[in-house]
Amino acid sequence: MTTSDRGSVRTASSSAQRTIGLSAGIGAWLLVSGVFFTGTGWIVIHNVLVGGAIAVTASYAAAFPNGSPIPVPSVAARVVAVLLGLWTIASAFVFDPVGILFWNNLLVGAAVTVLGAASVYTSQQTADVSSTTT
Repeated sequence: MTTSDRGSVRTASSSAQRTIGLSAGIGAWLLVSGVFFTGTGWIVIHNVLVGGAIAVTASYAAAFPNGSPIPVPSVAARVVAVLLGLWTIASAFVFDPVGILFWNNLLVGAAVTVLGAASVYTSQQTADVSSTTT
């Protein structure tokens, strides 16, 4: 790791990394929630796929806060996590799960959406501050 690499990691907002990292943990919860709450039907498969996608996307955004070795902007993964959170909210109405899975998807989707949006906002604020100081 060169000196310039270490400097770029230090300029990353730790709060943006923490919020998107928390979204990764919530995505992991969504992944197992269908089985944990003994769900049936397409909602279980949906939660496994979307929960895994949220966990991977948010983990990627937390691991590479200022972009990555592959040409993906740092904000793109955060925005994808927000969109997956919005879809999780919508899926509660699309798949019409019974009982607690309905509320689980609403709350998990809202949490991922809010945390992802906060991470996007905080990372943009940090990028704006670092670009004006350099």
